[in-house]
Amino acid sequence: MCINRVALINIVAAIMMFFVAAAVQANNKVPYLQVGVFSDKATAKKILQQLEKNGFNVEQRTVDVIGRPAEVVLVGPFERTSQALYDQQRLRDIGWSAAVKRFSPKPKPKPKAIPKPSTFRTTISGSLTAERRMFFDDPLYAEQHGSTTSLAIQPELYISWNDRKSSLTFVPFVRVGDQDEERNHADVRELMWINAMGDWEVRLGIGKVFWGVTESLHLVDVINQIDLVENLDREEKLGQPMFNLNRFTDWGTWELFVLPLFREQTFAGVNGRLRGPLVINTAQDALYESDEKDKHMDWAVRWSHYIGDWDIGLSHFSGTSRVPGFVPVLNSFGQPEYLLPLYNLIEQTGLTLQALLGDWAWKFEATSTKEKDQRYTQAIIGFEYTHVGLLDSSMDLGLLLEYLYDDRGEFAPGPFEDDVMLGLRWVFNDMQSSEILVGVISDLDGGAISTTIEASRRLGQSWRLGLEYRGTSSLESMDPLYMFRNDDYFQVKLGYFF
Repeated sequence: MCINRVALINIVAAIMMFFVAAAVQANNKVPYLQVGVFSDKATAKKILQQLEKNGFNVEQRTVDVIGRPAEVVLVGPFERTSQALYDQQRLRDIGWSAAVKRFSPKPKPKPKAIPKPSTFRTTISGSLTAERRMFFDDPLYAEQHGSTTSLAIQPELYISWNDRKSSLTFVPFVRVGDQDEERNHADVRELMWINAMGDWEVRLGIGKVFWGVTESLHLVDVINQIDLVENLDREEKLGQPMFNLNRFTDWGTWELFVLPLFREQTFAGVNGRLRGPLVINTAQDALYESDEKDKHMDWAVRWSHYIGDWDIGLSHFSGTSRVPGFVPVLNSFGQPEYLLPLYNLIEQTGLTLQALLGDWAWKFEATSTKEKDQRYTQAIIGFEYTHVGLLDSSMDLGLLLEYLYDDRGEFAPGPFEDDVMLGLRWVFNDMQSSEILVGVISDLDGGAISTTIEASRRLGQSWRLGLEYRGTSSLESMDPLYMFRNDDYFQVKLGYFF
């Protein structure tokens, strides 16, 4: 299947024309995070109280589900989708899953002629998670381990004041006990001061930014470096030092990022699994195109807005690529001994589109990147259809379908250049926040298949059990995933959330 750049531009232009036509249907619905749908008010109220203790703005509403009243717990409202995505990640960090939905905001209560109480609030939360990762096959290389057990802790200190217009968040992360020394590491995920002043907002410190809307891959997420030793799904991010200035207008949100320090990607070590025959050496200094190396001043801008039910984001990044190439280092016999990461400078323009239309969520991400003397385009387009009230119950079943495209074809460094992702998301909407996600990515050229199964469920008030399977099949020797052919694994995680 082949899509040239002209065809891709025409597709995007057609979508944009549809947005303009949809503008006349704009409504006053704003983003919320829906934590669950429950059959009784008591269950919903208990969850609402738990989330309030963690510093979230929470609402409980009665809605109609398949002709019957049901209770929903909502976090929000948010002025823009990026705010919702930020709190969505915060919820995940304390063991709750949530979906971005649009609801009409509740009318603001009339102000009372009494002094307001102090809005200074301090919340301490976090998680302590034990993980057991078991591989099905023997390792390909003698130094690698079979299975491994590790422990990760991620506390969060959240302080807010001035009616939550000002806040300070501190989220450190530490993993210990893994047989791969490169996976035993510490990081500051966030140390961020936020101050809102009318239509302006300033963020200063170390933070995480989420722009992507698709399920299989986030092409536009270019601010943070990936913490690849944590998981190959590229969802875990290293904290990025930044200055972020936001301006909110009737014509959208404008964001400016100044990124003074670069973070190198993490890689498995000599004893680690999920690596190739040559170890990527992170003990030595990485290679950079820029003479300033990791001190190069990167920057990014983004505009985001919504037209009716459609959210649109347009971004541009200039700086050091978060995705490295690799240079082999030879030994005295002229044979490759190990690899060094090489980080080039890039100019990347990104576009995201997302529409929540009833039971349908339509998603699109695309990037156009200039690196060295080459310009290439990547895109993901797809949808998620959610069948609400499965089998006349409170459960939801979602069907996901996405197409992944890279115009570099077989010369693309990653595995997904002409692939289709098919997935199922089963959300139980119970007090245990139970959820199952199954995803299969199939290569339309070579036939390689990558499968992921994730399941999670809360145990009581403070514990969460997570199960995960990752595997590949039908791999050919030239496929980028071929180096992981013996690294299928099953993982059990038991987390205590406080």
